[in-house]
Amino acid sequence: MLRNKAINKKYVLTFSFLLSLVASSISALPSYADNYPSWGDVENAKQNVSNKKAVIEQIESLIGHLQTNADSTIADARKKTQAFLDVQEQYEAASRKVSDFENKVKQKATEVTLAQKLAGNMAVELYQQGGENLTTNTIFSGNKKAESEKLLTKLGMLDELLTYNSKVYKKAQVSENVLENLRKSADVAKKEMSVLKDKSEKVFLEAQKAQRKVQAELNASQNKKIKLEQQLKFLKDKYATTAEQYKRGEEERSRPPQPPADNPPPPPSNGGGGKSTSSWVVPAYGPITDVFGPRDPICAAGGCSSGFHAGTDIGTGCAAPIYAAHSGTVTYSGWHGTYGNYIKIEHDGTISTAYGHIMDGGLSVSYGQSVSAGQVIASSGSTGASTGCHLHYEVWQNGLRIDPVPFMIAHGAPLG
Repeated sequence: MLRNKAINKKYVLTFSFLLSLVASSISALPSYADNYPSWGDVENAKQNVSNKKAVIEQIESLIGHLQTNADSTIADARKKTQAFLDVQEQYEAASRKVSDFENKVKQKATEVTLAQKLAGNMAVELYQQGGENLTTNTIFSGNKKAESEKLLTKLGMLDELLTYNSKVYKKAQVSENVLENLRKSADVAKKEMSVLKDKSEKVFLEAQKAQRKVQAELNASQNKKIKLEQQLKFLKDKYATTAEQYKRGEEERSRPPQPPADNPPPPPSNGGGGKSTSSWVVPAYGPITDVFGPRDPICAAGGCSSGFHAGTDIGTGCAAPIYAAHSGTVTYSGWHGTYGNYIKIEHDGTISTAYGHIMDGGLSVSYGQSVSAGQVIASSGSTGASTGCHLHYEVWQNGLRIDPVPFMIAHGAPLG
């Protein structure tokens, strides 16, 4: 923050010095609105060598100032985005931990039920075996050897049953203790997940706000920068006598980018490579190239991905159209860490979809925009942690990313 203030102070002093120099050189030079020269100012300055030099220095300083501000805003947004990605991964890891505990609780509860049932059966068996007074029968059996041996055998069996029953009860008790510990661990994990869920929602809003600020500032400064760059070219062009062609260049560069001409038009109904029987559509043409689940991290110029692939990759090739899978509202559009250029669309409050690795200049929708199913929202690319052009497609349910393949099948729009 101190460094930025120092830079801003430096620029203010530089601008003041340059403006005083220009004013002393030629008093007829108009004052600049917000220190940005008009084309008339630049054309006048080109006729005077000392004035021209001062204006060139001023324009170069203004361009540098715009870039410094943009870099600072972008860096802040990317920092907040990475904070969200880190917390979201922790939240989803906690969710998987809770699911694991819940599965173990179910399994152990079944074991306890079976152990208790077995112990109960053994109790019945012991009661039946010990229903007679074995000691009395043995004493009053006389000298009949066969009867004595029979009773002794029965007594031995009873002893074995008692020993076995003791082991059964101990095993049931151990299982109950393990079950109780698992339930406690599951409760702890659920509390941890709840805290991370709240934190994830909070940092997403911060990342979203920072990205919106980036977009607003870049939109505001882009045309200024284009104009300044064209003015600078005109001033440095030894042979240019009028600024007309540079003005035209400014207008051309200020036009919004158009999608590549070789992109196929959107299909009339399903919006993607497969047919849909519902209001959901396939988000892109191409085969499935990677699935949802654990995998080795992928490292590229845009960084390294995590060890869990939270979406489905569709091999679209480069600059291919990406379609909104369902109607909704754009809640994020911009750079998103290792996902590169990224769009997220909320559909009904509980379900969202997201689209990653979009090409630079390939974002066709912005925050807050309403989109319809099958609408072209972007062009595929390889930004972020990506090794080739494709679409990384995500489905979010209640704040967690789920496997898109069964979800899209269930909604009549199978991927691939």
